[in-house]
Amino acid sequence: MSFATPDDYYDHTPEPGHSTGDIWCGLPSYGVLKQEHIAGIVITPACDLQNSKSKTITYLPLLAFDAWLATSSMLTEVRGTTQSCWNSFQEQLGSKSSISLPRVPALSDLSALQAHVEPLADGGKGQLKAKILAGIKALIAIIDPVALTNDLRSITTLFGERDFNQKCQKLVTNSLRSDTHFLPARGGWATLDDSFASHALVMFRYPLTVPLDILELASSPKSNWSSALAEYAALPATRFFAKRQPLRVARLRPRFFADLLSRYTALYARVGSPDFSPAVASVLASQISGHEARS
Repeated sequence: MSFATPDDYYDHTPEPGHSTGDIWCGLPSYGVLKQEHIAGIVITPACDLQNSKSKTITYLPLLAFDAWLATSSMLTEVRGTTQSCWNSFQEQLGSKSSISLPRVPALSDLSALQAHVEPLADGGKGQLKAKILAGIKALIAIIDPVALTNDLRSITTLFGERDFNQKCQKLVTNSLRSDTHFLPARGGWATLDDSFASHALVMFRYPLTVPLDILELASSPKSNWSSALAEYAALPATRFFAKRQPLRVARLRPRFFADLLSRYTALYARVGSPDFSPAVASVLASQISGHEARS
């Protein structure tokens, strides 16, 4: 069995012309992510690109790992772990506070919990207290609209080094979540002005679209981007490209793109059905196990 290396993933000098798997930097997020500009990978079918069947190109955002940790994708897990640590801390101290974290906490909720926890004596439970404060810090980075990254030290403290390392390994092998896809860093090909300069996660739940004309314009040599862009002022999307000219930096090679695309389409190919309520699920589980609850 042969194993892949990060260098196997990319064609860093792809041929001219648009193609499925192209990776661009400087694409707009249109406000659906905190970052104004992001890297993105093209998922428009190759036949549409080659035969000019489409006037738009669809791309999926790529976020660096520390930036992904500051998105709402991490909210439920970070909030749940922080609340669990807070509950355990109170039990071990023999006290109970009315302060808890809402499902979607506001910055004021986090500040209130932080102000309450910081002066408490740890009672020999310093690790739990440190986890709670680290969780609050991580949640602030998720909730705060101007926080573009999360602190890895806070996340590590909250989950514990061993557990966090296991999560990272599952992310790298695409076995932790169905809505992300790991892509390794581009190594020496990355530049300082490259929003895909480190290990990144493709975000399946945020497909975005750009007019083909604008990427055609970005692909041709222009001495003045603003002047060239003015020709397309009638396009509604043009204003999102005023600050930065997109740049194609690489192309994901077909054997790796095929895996990404199959996982992306599988996420949306599910028909799905309404879930049972916890009470009904419990009754049904009891029935199939042969241990029905006795009244």
